[in-house]
Amino acid sequence: MNRYSYAWEKLHIAVCSLAAGTDPLPKRLADAWRSSLISLQPDHHLPDQALADRFRALASQFQDTHSGQLLVETLREDEQGQIAMEICSLDYEACLRLARGEG
Repeated sequence: MNRYSYAWEKLHIAVCSLAAGTDPLPKRLADAWRSSLISLQPDHHLPDQALADRFRALASQFQDTHSGQLLVETLREDEQGQIAMEICSLDYEACLRLARGEG
């Protein structure tokens, strides 16, 4: 099984919840994290080091590793928009690698 398939599935679920949700963006981002992104393990599901690093950076904007507090809801609107765009970009990159048979 291609390791990118799980990453793409989880990223795609997050993109769909961002696109189809009617709640404000901070809530949709938090829901995307809780419903799918939190379960991604970058070293296992994203074999490309650059993508794994990008996901780690993204994850650090979602949740404080010490307290477990969700941070995304406290960010400025433009920062939240950048996070949503990064989720879409990672989804696209994982999809490309899956289509090429990488991983």
